[in-house]
Amino acid sequence: MTETAWVDVESMTINVGDILRVKHDAYDSKVGNIHNGRIVRVIEVKDGDVHVTTADYKTPYLSRARHAPYRLERKVVVSESNS
Repeated sequence: MTETAWVDVESMTINVGDILRVKHDAYDSKVGNIHNGRIVRVIEVKDGDVHVTTADYKTPYLSRARHAPYRLERKVVVSESNS
């Protein structure tokens, strides 16, 4: 079984096409809460911001939403077992 975890992204490791998650507590405003916990696909990295679109098929659809890298997480493998 493979165990995974969501970890903070490092801004220099973000590439177009990456699948990331907006942190569950990234925003505390009513509008910002729409983004919290969403799975997104990177479509552009520009001027230090990460431009994303929805990758989780939830509504509302997020098109070209912009986030600072510190608000994002990447899924990584933390352990694998051969059972």
